[in-house]
Amino acid sequence: MSLTTLLLAQTLAATQVSTPTLPLHKIHNIHTITEIQEFYQNQEVIYPQVNSENYDIAYLSLYTSPNTTLKRGFGICDDLSMLTSSMLLQVPYITEIQLIQVAADVNGNTAHHTYVVFKDNNNMWGYANNTTVSDTTYLTKGQALLQPIKRSGMNINTPTFSISQRQITKPGPWLYNDQLASRLNPTQKSYP
Repeated sequence: MSLTTLLLAQTLAATQVSTPTLPLHKIHNIHTITEIQEFYQNQEVIYPQVNSENYDIAYLSLYTSPNTTLKRGFGICDDLSMLTSSMLLQVPYITEIQLIQVAADVNGNTAHHTYVVFKDNNNMWGYANNTTVSDTTYLTKGQALLQPIKRSGMNINTPTFSISQRQITKPGPWLYNDQLASRLNPTQKSYP
């Protein structure tokens, strides 16, 4: 090691009080769907009340990283879908994860909703909608895909109804980088 490198390392060590722990440690030991369900039941992260300051913060920052959502302690549908996807990646029997965004005309305005569908190693499907995570009880992806739409009140029989999806295959910098996480938005053309 050169003298310059050693001095730089010593200076950095002396000026650093402590290294902040990433909030991702909160989900490190989650390895089953039941543990994900318990995480949300314990209100580790919540869906904020509509028209609250926290709702407005989450609404203005779409598709935030799981790290940011954990740090804030709240998120709306797209944030919670990203967080749930990161937890599902740790479940060894989950073989496919799809991030879903639907859009439909509601009272003359286009409304969007994001959620997750996932498949287990028995080819059974489940869904995660905000802080609700189902077991894998659906025989087809289509059955799991429809459940959150029904619960949202969106009408799939409108001319403006659309559905976009992106497969989530592995962890990466999107876990802690908001800009990279936002590129996983299913309506984006590609993820670099």
